[in-house]
Amino acid sequence: MNEIADGPKIQVEMFEVQLGAALLLQFQAADGKTVRVLADGGQGPPISDIHRKLIDAVESFGDGQRRIDLLVGTHYDADHLNGLIPIINDPSFAITEAWLPPVANDVEPHAVDEALHDGHFLPHQLYSLDGHRVLARYLDVKAQICQLLQPSHQKRISKASRIESADMDELPKLSDLFLSYRREAMHELSGDLENEEFTHANDNAFDPASIGELLKQGELSSWTPSISRWLCDYRFSRRELSELVVGELGCVRPHSMAAQNLAGIRKSAANDAINAISLAKIVNNLRTRDIPIWCHVITDGTPRRFAWRTESRRFEGGTHLPAQGPSINLLGPSEGLVRKHWNRLPIGVYAEVARSSLMLIKSITPSNQLSYVAHFTAESQGILVTGDAGCVDFRPGRQQPYYEKLLNALSPLHVVQVAHHAGNNAHFYHVLRAAQYPKAEPQSFLLLSHATQDRYRPSREFCQFVEDVRREPEIVSLLFTSQPRVHQIRGLEALVHAPIGRPADRGDVCLEFQDGIWRVTKHAIAVAKVTARVSPASTVGPSTGAVASHRETQRKRALEDPSQGL
Repeated sequence: MNEIADGPKIQVEMFEVQLGAALLLQFQAADGKTVRVLADGGQGPPISDIHRKLIDAVESFGDGQRRIDLLVGTHYDADHLNGLIPIINDPSFAITEAWLPPVANDVEPHAVDEALHDGHFLPHQLYSLDGHRVLARYLDVKAQICQLLQPSHQKRISKASRIESADMDELPKLSDLFLSYRREAMHELSGDLENEEFTHANDNAFDPASIGELLKQGELSSWTPSISRWLCDYRFSRRELSELVVGELGCVRPHSMAAQNLAGIRKSAANDAINAISLAKIVNNLRTRDIPIWCHVITDGTPRRFAWRTESRRFEGGTHLPAQGPSINLLGPSEGLVRKHWNRLPIGVYAEVARSSLMLIKSITPSNQLSYVAHFTAESQGILVTGDAGCVDFRPGRQQPYYEKLLNALSPLHVVQVAHHAGNNAHFYHVLRAAQYPKAEPQSFLLLSHATQDRYRPSREFCQFVEDVRREPEIVSLLFTSQPRVHQIRGLEALVHAPIGRPADRGDVCLEFQDGIWRVTKHAIAVAKVTARVSPASTVGPSTGAVASHRETQRKRALEDPSQGL
């Protein structure tokens, strides 16, 4: 215990994974041992990249043991999950448990008011001995949607081919199949066959609405009474859907609003399948090592607390349970949001809505919206882990205020993983504003992970948010794992933390908390088109003087080179 008492109390590392995320949190617990949480693992290439970095990270902090106390897959996107596979498969890493996204299997028949339990969640179903059959059924349904809703100007498949097997050796071929479906849909939506960045940037925009809501808002031009049978039938019928598409949908003009809406359905179905394949790989490897999994949800509007317990060496649920190390306030996803995606409109109804809508309907891939939102607290410091969270369930309705309990649980915020790679994620920024971020922190760090020179990130919404919350003296610092484009952070250059060591266009980020002070020990990104001087590790503490000193260093550097800006 004495050997690590003088080291950092908390260490936060965000690994450079381009368009993905991987975040390692390490804490000293009350017994002097180390608590480690790994949230996501990127996707490579190479896929072993995070595994290699993780070995160095855990061996350099605390007790140095190769142990992950909590493995979190924030949601089931490949760019967050795939890099976890080499770590799970490494027997030298002990993994206590895994939290996987609470995505309910929406292709199984169920009553709209059926009670939600663990058996409905796709990760638990895939974890079972019958998991490969569950996956085959799931992928088969998504394939039928992609095949039967082909645009009318293309050759429609009258008898859709079946997916009979989803064994592990079949998954690469199935991934290629659904990638081709998604490329075709994206071509209809944007004219860009390979625009993966655009696809990912906009997946989070949709807030599912009922038929009644759409009609009330005047977003449907007409309604076809003959299709009303679909309203209460959540089962998937290949024959009936085929009849609906060929008969009642009729011909859809290429590149029309209706064609784009139908393409959105196909894109969403393809994304569902691609994500389920990534999730299945993770689950299969966890099951092989007999690592238990959990799918957690919160009651709508109410945080769910987990406290670290030294006896069991795990996070245990309990609102009033004393923490013997870090604690977690889980802020999402909510049961209501899980249900909303579980009770999706029957595909026939949704196809008719897509044809009749007066506006573009966003795709309904649930992955991002059902991302975990977790607030970690240790040493009176707050760290927010968000994955690609949408935060759409932080309020009960579109025109209603955010839940006060969730907003209160967001304080303090010393380190924030910016959700969805700083993409089009307006709710997330609205929530932080409503929580009065930054409230009383002397310094707060926003961690951003996106592709180098990303065309869509940081988004306009993110930059507007930073403009709204910055104050004098500067409290917010931006830390990037890769170089942003110049014009996308214009006016915010002074908030970008100076590089530690030699500047580069990509690199990991690391922060350490010790003696009441946060220190940035890794950050490679300099403001674009500026050759920054090499600086030692930067120290930012709770005093106003330390903050002012840090900002003065940034100001002097800008004056030396006017292109950096103030």
